[in-house]
Amino acid sequence: MMAVNLLHEVVHALREMSRQLDRLASQLERLPMSASVPVQVSQQVAGGFRPDPDSLTQKLKRYCEAWGVQLVEHAPEQPLNAVERERRHLARFMVEHYALLAPLLGLMRGTLASPRKLLRKVANLNSEQLGLVTNVLTRLHRLYMLDHYEYNRVERVVSFRVRKQPFAQNFLSGQWFEMGVAEQVKRLLNAHSHVLWRNARFQSPQGGCFEVDILIALWAGSEFRLAALECKSAGMLTEEEVSQIRRMASVLNLGAARCAVVFPKPVGEAQERLWFGQTGVSMECLVSLPAFLQSLTQ
Repeated sequence: MMAVNLLHEVVHALREMSRQLDRLASQLERLPMSASVPVQVSQQVAGGFRPDPDSLTQKLKRYCEAWGVQLVEHAPEQPLNAVERERRHLARFMVEHYALLAPLLGLMRGTLASPRKLLRKVANLNSEQLGLVTNVLTRLHRLYMLDHYEYNRVERVVSFRVRKQPFAQNFLSGQWFEMGVAEQVKRLLNAHSHVLWRNARFQSPQGGCFEVDILIALWAGSEFRLAALECKSAGMLTEEEVSQIRRMASVLNLGAARCAVVFPKPVGEAQERLWFGQTGVSMECLVSLPAFLQSLTQ
């Protein structure tokens, strides 16, 4: 009988310890990520612990709950079918070769409202560059983003026309850039345990909704870290976008070291200072993105 009572006392003590640890974890989650306390505790307790994606997802949800933010939805983390998989592969390819493809993409973007047949000479391209350009145009045509594509080998000219369908318009107006950056982020953070949500839509404590193009939950330096990226393929920010980005960074409690706007190429220094002052987040481009992500892991 005494042994049974002793066992009950041990179980009760263990349960009480578990409740205290849960309360401590909840309090730590509510502290700003830049604070020193969570870092020190995490290093002492976690050591070499490497959480799996499910654990990181739970940490991300607890972080959002601590700041009164509720997840509404986000894009599937894995492609749902072969077409979606090819779209993501193509988007990453377009991002990797943006410098070469920028003129073509600019032509396409300029005709989205009123598609028409476009001609572009490619005689100035070497064989490798020509192969990259025709590869992208062929894949866009196969994915029904273009309703016309032809390469005239004799005259060294490509002709193409954007398809006037919502899915094609969305992809070519900037979705390709967001998808491509997301795929780049996955590759660059491959050595670290992380979860990436694209098009994450949240409800704020005030009741309104906001969206994050790319939300990253990362385990690095023995601690949980959160980062957000906004992707702007047009290379500019409107007043409305500035306001949305400032609000998103404020609600998620993310500063310039954890939140950035990503452009295809660098913006002017004066413009960068202006937008940084208006939003409080970093202004990055495809060239500087790896360094920004590297800083998240240090």
